[in-house]
Amino acid sequence: MSTQFDPSAIATAAATSHVSTAPAPTRSTGTSANTTIRTLSWVDRLTLGAIGVVVVLVTLPVLRGFGLRENERDALRMLRVLSAEPAAGAGLDAAGQQASLAELAGRDRVLHRRLEDLEMLSDGRLRRHGYLFDVSALGTGEPMLRAWPWDHGQTGRGAFIWTPRRGIQGYRNGDGRFSGPEAPPQAADVLAGDGWVPMPRR
Repeated sequence: MSTQFDPSAIATAAATSHVSTAPAPTRSTGTSANTTIRTLSWVDRLTLGAIGVVVVLVTLPVLRGFGLRENERDALRMLRVLSAEPAAGAGLDAAGQQASLAELAGRDRVLHRRLEDLEMLSDGRLRRHGYLFDVSALGTGEPMLRAWPWDHGQTGRGAFIWTPRRGIQGYRNGDGRFSGPEAPPQAADVLAGDGWVPMPRR
C-alpha cells in the first residue's frame, strides 16, 4: 500500500497545534470593578450623610424659631383672655383682696377650660406653653398682668404686659433680662417706657 505525501495535512496539523497550545485567556474576576463600585458606594454614603447634616442644621433653627413665635402668640392670646376676666383683670378675689392667677384659675372652671395645658404653680403663677403669667401692680395700684418666657431663647423671647390704661404692650427682650421665675418685668421697667410698644391685635 502506497502512502502519498499530503502537504495540506501538515498545514492543518500545524494550525491545530498552534491553537491548542495557545494559553487560554484568563477570565476577569471583577475584583477591580467591585472595588470601584464599593468605593463609589462609600463616597455616595458620605455625601448623603453630609447633605443630611446640612439639612438638619438648617431646619432645626427654623423649626425652633417657629415654635418660639407660636409660644409668643399663645402668650398674647392668653393675656387677652385674662384681661377680659373681671377678677383677673383687677387682680382681686371675690372679697376684694389681692389674688394670684393660680387661685383665680382654680376657681374659674370656664377659664380653665378655655386655656388648655394650663399649669398652676405653687407660687401662685400660671405657666402655659413656655410662658409664665402673674398679676402685679403698676404705679398707683393699677393692676398689671405679666407674661414672660420660662426660659429665654428656649421657650420664648418677648415679654408682655397688660394694664387697663395701656392695653397690651410688648418688649423684644433680646438680652433675655426677663426670663424664669426670678426675673419678671417690673413696674419700673414698664414705666421707663424704653422698648415697650403697643401690641395690635392680629
